[in-house]
Amino acid sequence: MAESWFALSNHRIRNTDAEERTREALRLAIVGYLHMLELIGIEAARQPRSGRAVLALNSFIEKRTPQLDYTSGRLHEAIFTPHLRDLLDRYSLAANQLLMVAPSALLEDIQRVNELLMEFERPDQDWVRRWQEARGQLVRACRDEVGPEAA
Repeated sequence: MAESWFALSNHRIRNTDAEERTREALRLAIVGYLHMLELIGIEAARQPRSGRAVLALNSFIEKRTPQLDYTSGRLHEAIFTPHLRDLLDRYSLAANQLLMVAPSALLEDIQRVNELLMEFERPDQDWVRRWQEARGQLVRACRDEVGPEAA
């Protein structure tokens, strides 16, 4: 009788430890992902807002001389935003780490945030509002999943 009690006790302890490790891995992945979202949100907010004349000129160049548009875009990236490539690499890593451990309940909210990132072209009030709503919903879903404890 005592042997089965010890076996059951050890089994419960191992299961509790495994559950806690899984929960901690999820919490760390969430923190890493939300950190990257915060950095990307800050970077998006820093982007200059173009006036109508600049938008019209950009549209003209894009349609009439696509190679010039492409080249000037790469030049702009190299001069003004060389850090973005590293930021996107780090985001990709954080997103994939989260996707590997996230429960199904979080996947829809993660997808909503990712879709907003994919449609970002320049900052505007509508995109910022939708970004803040989607990020807020994801944070609430994450807190529901792992609790409000600090990682």
